[in-house]
Amino acid sequence: MEIDLATVVDGEFDYDLMGKALDAYDDALTPSQRWSRIHDGTHLYYRYMARLIELANKPKSLLRTSFDACRDIILAHTGVSAASSPIPFSFAERMESVLLRAAELPLWLWDPDSQSRTSSDACPPVVLARSGGSGVLSPPSFVERMKPSTLRATELPTEIWDSVLSRLEYDVQLLSRGVCTWWCNILTPRTHAYLVLSLPDRWTDIIPHEEPEEVVTFLRVFAMETEIDVSATIVKRGLVVRGVRFQNWPVFPYNFFLHLCLEVETVVFEDHGSRPYVARPSNIPCPFLLPRSVVDLSLIRVSLEHYSIEGMLSPDGCLHRLYIDSIQEGGLYLPASLSSSERLCVRDSLAFNSFRRSSLSEPPAPSLKYLKLDILRDPYGIQVTRQRPQLSLTGGFALVHQLFQSELGRLQYGLFVGDSETFPLQMRVSCLEELDMCIGTQYYGDASLLWPGMSQSLTTLTVRIREPPVSLSPLEYGVHCGPVAEHHSGGSVSNINLNGLAALSTLNVFSVYRGVYGCMQMISSWASSRKELPTSLLNLNLEVTDFSRIHLGEIMGFDYMRRKLDGDVRNNGLAFRGTFTLALRSPQWIVDDRDYDDGVSLAAALLSDTTLGLHHAECVRYHRDTLVV
Repeated sequence: MEIDLATVVDGEFDYDLMGKALDAYDDALTPSQRWSRIHDGTHLYYRYMARLIELANKPKSLLRTSFDACRDIILAHTGVSAASSPIPFSFAERMESVLLRAAELPLWLWDPDSQSRTSSDACPPVVLARSGGSGVLSPPSFVERMKPSTLRATELPTEIWDSVLSRLEYDVQLLSRGVCTWWCNILTPRTHAYLVLSLPDRWTDIIPHEEPEEVVTFLRVFAMETEIDVSATIVKRGLVVRGVRFQNWPVFPYNFFLHLCLEVETVVFEDHGSRPYVARPSNIPCPFLLPRSVVDLSLIRVSLEHYSIEGMLSPDGCLHRLYIDSIQEGGLYLPASLSSSERLCVRDSLAFNSFRRSSLSEPPAPSLKYLKLDILRDPYGIQVTRQRPQLSLTGGFALVHQLFQSELGRLQYGLFVGDSETFPLQMRVSCLEELDMCIGTQYYGDASLLWPGMSQSLTTLTVRIREPPVSLSPLEYGVHCGPVAEHHSGGSVSNINLNGLAALSTLNVFSVYRGVYGCMQMISSWASSRKELPTSLLNLNLEVTDFSRIHLGEIMGFDYMRRKLDGDVRNNGLAFRGTFTLALRSPQWIVDDRDYDDGVSLAAALLSDTTLGLHHAECVRYHRDTLVV
């Protein structure tokens, strides 16, 4: 029986009551009914939240007051002060320097006697003046002797104030909200457009570790109360939220901002990945649905166990950029075969028989343009290994084959997707233009199976390769070992084959210098005709971690590099003729001058080779991210 929301009255928040009411409600629904009601906002969860928001926005709300108990414990254990920081001394100068750049706006003088401001609710005068002949704006304390003006701030159009205040830095805008109600009303939509729900990295320290279950329960209660509190503020202030970030935050089903924030474009789920006592990454549960307005989605060190990335996305959305970094699962787990009842269950769980039905037969145009895929490590920072093949695709293999819709991925989808249906919808890669990937050696052999789906669209590829064993010298490594990555994570293929990427024109490769032979093996398989155009780019970034000289000239000889850049049987006889950049990077030390000179000499020799015909070649060096001249 559904709970009567009229019985939910103003008072202390009852987390258990809400949980039991939602569980009983869901138990009475079929999966298709539940998905339909989540999608259209009629599910009990959203009506319950609306009731709590109404109570929290009442004057002197007891519900909102009860939220302070958990919040005070969090603040006490994290050292965060609730008091606002004072306005910095340089606030006036920073504000005026920005306003000075608005040359199209006239300057008005402040009349200090026109109206005294006794509270922040008073409407401010225009506080700008030009000091005698200097062309520099001065704060009010310096203009009391100047000619006054009776012009009031409210007499300026809101559009002008919005244009002026938008030129302030974010922290200054935030502080400026305290000047008066007028500025607060203008600045609040700007300063409160991005919602961050965050717990400290070491949130397990908040409560003694002997009671881990109580830690989790306490934090989930705190998180739910915070989401209600935040939702009430969004409704009361009429805020337009453009981005939401969950950082080490317990994620609840349904998604509280699905029907609350209809213009969210950026969503980030991020976990720090290290919990020694409660060792589970934040899990995105099923069902959890994102608004159709989401353009950027980031998943960093979180888990999607028993769920999938596509399941989170609205079928009529417009996802442009997807960031996948060290996540757990994320693909659909499917056995080698499905019975008719299992097939129906899968279709129901993916909302095929509810709000996704129409999109399956009439799919929207593919919108995904950028993908970052880093599945080298799991959410805990441990490199993922797989030594033996398995009968069905699981884990990262299921994710990559389903994501890139390889032949194996399509076979899996064929178990539950009809001949006239299209799935996935938002994660189709047929229009993907840029891919940034970091994968373990177990995926190297599968890489060539992933290219067909985006062979005509992918123009920019970034590959990040792990360090090979450090027990051998670079020359010994190249001769005896081949390009085997550090902590070999499975697979029998030694490098990634790029053959099949017909539109690729820009290739960025990152590796430690010991891995240069594996990098060049991969580069030599680049078989796109666009590599012969002078506009093509090849950026080889080598990280130098040694303090002493590495003798780069012996590692990367001219003959070897020329042979790898020239056309051969692996790349259909297509030579690289664009711009080649060799970047030597050091995270700790500045690259030795002699190694840098070797790189410069190599670039010059390659450029002067008329047979090879490079458009340009150069060698640069970086200390961290700073270019060293």
